[in-house]
Amino acid sequence: IIIIIINKLYNTYYKMVTKRKETKKRCIEGKHSNKTGHLKLHCK
Repeated sequence: IIIIIINKLYNTYYKMVTKRKETKKRCIEGKHSNKTGHLKLHCK
C-alpha cells in the first residue's frame, strides 16, 4: 500500500516539474518574439 502512495506522489511531482519546464521553455521562446503578452505572467 505504501508503494502505491509513493508512486502517486512521484507521478504528481513529475507532472508538476514537466509542466514547469514546458512553461519555462515557452517563456524563453516568448521573450524572443514580440508576442509576450500573457507569457510574461508565467515567467518568474
